[in-house]
Amino acid sequence: MSETKFTPGPWEVTKQVYGDGWDVCHHDADGDRLVVVELDRAYEADARLIAAAPDLYAALKALEERGHTQATWSLALRALAKATVAPAQGPPHPEATEEM
Repeated sequence: MSETKFTPGPWEVTKQVYGDGWDVCHHDADGDRLVVVELDRAYEADARLIAAAPDLYAALKALEERGHTQATWSLALRALAKATVAPAQGPPHPEATEEM
């Protein structure tokens, strides 16, 4: 399998430094904050879903590499869903309810 070409995770959702939207960010090895995606204020849920993409990819890749029988497939999918859905939904940021 070829090496991935996307920015590695983890990604996080933060309020934009300049503006009133959301940034999906990654911190590089030097600790620098790199913005992966910028979204308008109304798209916090989309930002959270995008930020969960590296974790979802890793979970699917692990599932693919391990392989499963018909008997264990259902349990594996439930574990995958549990590991990825909650972080994608996440609690709303306090900034989302502030008057801007």
